[in-house]
Amino acid sequence: MAEDDDIGGIRPRSRAGIGLRIQQVRRELGLTQAQLAEEIAKRTRTRANKNQVSQWETQRAPGPQDATLRAIAAILGVSAVWLATGDGARDGGGSEEERLERAVRIACWAVDLKKVGP
Repeated sequence: MAEDDDIGGIRPRSRAGIGLRIQQVRRELGLTQAQLAEEIAKRTRTRANKNQVSQWETQRAPGPQDATLRAIAAILGVSAVWLATGDGARDGGGSEEERLERAVRIACWAVDLKKVGP
């Protein structure tokens, strides 16, 4: 995500846009708000919860701060600039290893949702 590192703080254009983009990609990946919040908390080592994600998605709260925004973008596999502004390429890129790790994580979330196993 070198493109994202070239700019200081990312400034969202509007709460509605960023919330809708978070919701859109989260749903495409089959993630619940609680799962996204759990991943945000792991990456940022801060407290994040389902209600916070819900408030971002429904524009009842300001969008996430810069570090959290970048964490969400990494979790969802999209560009932080695209997530914040809707500009540029949606793809977050990343190394082959990061893309593979993200794919494995998504597959694990899908299995957790279906409660498959012995």
